[in-house]
Amino acid sequence: MPRNNRIFRKEGEKEVIGTYLHAFIHNGDYFLSEIKVFADGMVDCWELVDFETFKQKVRSGWVVTQLPENARVSISSFVSFTACEVRAFIDQDEFIKQVADEIEELNSLLKIVSSCNARTMRRVHGEHGTGTTQTTAG
Repeated sequence: MPRNNRIFRKEGEKEVIGTYLHAFIHNGDYFLSEIKVFADGMVDCWELVDFETFKQKVRSGWVVTQLPENARVSISSFVSFTACEVRAFIDQDEFIKQVADEIEELNSLLKIVSSCNARTMRRVHGEHGTGTTQTTAG
């Protein structure tokens, strides 16, 4: 997971950690977009969908990593152009795998954070809730 790409989504009272990858949304023209991937398996590709629906959107051509020759490309409201001599570095199946890997890595990160928090709470509150850390003489 790219280290500086951490994002969060509010889900009720909690925040869900995520990251983002870049791909194109094919909505007439091709729009360079952040595909937001969250630990709970949800993916935002201009709408928030579960991972199975995301895979369908990739396979249907809504989310693409490869541009056809002469595609009209828009990058925000900054610039638009016609693509020529296009070279793509990742195909749709690899992109789906990359998103799945990001979800797995986000969940691994959450397990590590949860484990660290549990150990910290045991130290602060003691193993038996007495407010002191339990030690043994060595």
